[in-house]
Amino acid sequence: MRANTELIYSCQGKVDISFSGYDDDPRELFEISEVKEYISSLYPVLYDLFFFVRTETESPTLQVFASCVCDATWLRPQWVEFDIEKLVAFFETHWGGLNQLTEGLGMPIEDNKKITYSIFRRLGIDADQLEKDNRQ
Repeated sequence: MRANTELIYSCQGKVDISFSGYDDDPRELFEISEVKEYISSLYPVLYDLFFFVRTETESPTLQVFASCVCDATWLRPQWVEFDIEKLVAFFETHWGGLNQLTEGLGMPIEDNKKITYSIFRRLGIDADQLEKDNRQ
């Protein structure tokens, strides 16, 4: 996807990664050891994941990656908690790739922030409050 500038721009926010063969399994993907191990081996080399991952739709890609890498645990139905240290490391790993790519393309910082806040929202973090706090 990094072959040329036009392709990079056309792929921004459009990548979904899915895992087939688990539809009949009642567990979430982050509870399946094979999926968790696979994602844990992938995520360090997908340093530009934040730039390319789909965040503006109901795509589960980002949640699955974060849940597998950050040792998600159930707090209650439909609500998981991440290991905060691993979540910080997850963000740090991928913000570097996002920043490198947006800077290399000469994208305005506002575009980088838009991508960043969409990542927060997709992970259930109150991006609107973070944005408001950053303005103050």
